[in-house]
Amino acid sequence: MTQDSSASGGKTQVLCCRYIYCIIPTTKKNNFGNIGINKNNVYAISYKDISALVHNCCPEPYKGWDSGVIAWVVAHSNVVETAWDLVGTVIPMSFDVIVAPANQKTADENLTEWLQSKYDTLKLKLEEFRDKAELGIQVFWESRMLSLAIVKENEEINKLRQEMSTKTDGVAYFYRQKIEKILKHELERKADEYYRKFLAHARKPVEDIYVAKVKKDGDREMLMNIAVLIRKDRIKELGRELGRIKRKKGFDVRFTGPWPPYSFVTSLSMAG
Repeated sequence: MTQDSSASGGKTQVLCCRYIYCIIPTTKKNNFGNIGINKNNVYAISYKDISALVHNCCPEPYKGWDSGVIAWVVAHSNVVETAWDLVGTVIPMSFDVIVAPANQKTADENLTEWLQSKYDTLKLKLEEFRDKAELGIQVFWESRMLSLAIVKENEEINKLRQEMSTKTDGVAYFYRQKIEKILKHELERKADEYYRKFLAHARKPVEDIYVAKVKKDGDREMLMNIAVLIRKDRIKELGRELGRIKRKKGFDVRFTGPWPPYSFVTSLSMAG
């Protein structure tokens, strides 16, 4: 039997389990070579006209130092992208999905049984993802610049500022608080207005949208963070829509991809 120590802290164990990278339509290519995690051989296990790309592994999950885990995740993604380039449609599995022997069945038998039970769902997903890609879109904004514009244009704020200039320091403090409250409300309203407008721009050429949380990006403020599923032949059209946002003063756009549709794989558990 083949031996491996990749996921077991140096302990040599029998490779009785199967690590799954993705699901693809069955092709004539059954062996993909040593392209997997830790250079493991990746091959196909098929049911009818769909296949799972796997490598033989130990039961233990892939755990270790951060740098090692990152390398494993990158290797996982590379296998998925290799398959995607080859067949044009793929259902990516998340990192560290391992099928083990159970119920007096081998890992291969359990995996084949799962492919059979999920066959209709997997076929529909593969067709949905055919010739499509995932793109990441982040919109950044300069809220300080927009705040200055609001202060300049808002009649209520200007009126309060004029009144504040004639007040004592103690009274002026309450005026400043009121101005800050109005400014905060107006900025939130503007943010929502721009968000909806930009989402409408992004939505035009795409098939589906996944809305993610905004996050820190250095000193830049993120207004929108989404992933889109789009036909590959419409990516340039989306680029033109995003260009309209990028040309607006005070805004910037980051456009990443294309990738396999990681964000659009849902309810695909190995359980049941």
